[in-house]
Amino acid sequence: MKALSKRSKTGFLPIPSYHSPLDVQQFLERELCTLGMEHAVVMILDPCQQPLVNFSIGFTAHQLSVYAHNQPHDVFLNHYLQNHMIGQFVYMQDMLPVKQIRDEIFLDVLVPTMQLYHSYSGLHPLLSRYHVMLSTHSYRKLSSKQHEKLVQLWLFLVSWGNAWVSNREVAEQWKKLSLEGLAWEQSLNLLTPSECAVLDLLTSGLDGSQIASSRGVSKETVRSQVKQVLHKTGCKHQNELIARYYSHRFPLPG
Repeated sequence: MKALSKRSKTGFLPIPSYHSPLDVQQFLERELCTLGMEHAVVMILDPCQQPLVNFSIGFTAHQLSVYAHNQPHDVFLNHYLQNHMIGQFVYMQDMLPVKQIRDEIFLDVLVPTMQLYHSYSGLHPLLSRYHVMLSTHSYRKLSSKQHEKLVQLWLFLVSWGNAWVSNREVAEQWKKLSLEGLAWEQSLNLLTPSECAVLDLLTSGLDGSQIASSRGVSKETVRSQVKQVLHKTGCKHQNELIARYYSHRFPLPG
């Protein structure tokens, strides 16, 4: 991580060209440390609210276990969601002063265990119904300048989250198309030389009569060969066959 050793004029460490979750975790850990933020959690949630990216900074395994067991009593999170604040990054103790809270488990278990004395958190929607969450905690309230820098980190995280989701979807589509292309190539290997010739003429725009005339065979022979080509390539009809032929012969540029 030598690329992270020197700060830019903005006060932030330079971001690596590829923002893997590990890159982002190391970057946030350094930046939050300069702000005096001792603890943080970052998640990217899929449309079913399952965490696909999930890392914590400063929390012990015991603390995270206690929180997971008592999450329904996270009054801050419940208030945030119930008041439709998704998309906002807020100072939780301003959003809901602790003196107004009556949940004993939150006050007697979560606050001292998780050290929720000054909390800055947000949940933001991403592409394709994904969400990114940043929850940070400190022993003291941030200054206005520190808060501004924390918001900049939050905005970066939202942008990175969208890029992560986009890269994930591109990878999934690339894999799908690659598998389809492999299956297509394998199906072509099953064709006889005569069936290959019929396929070439068919995809050149010739109909059955023209193919029969060109090859000097009967239309029934051509019809039988076309059926074999459809069967071996897994196509239901000639239009699908022609579409697949050209989609794999002339793929979109990558």
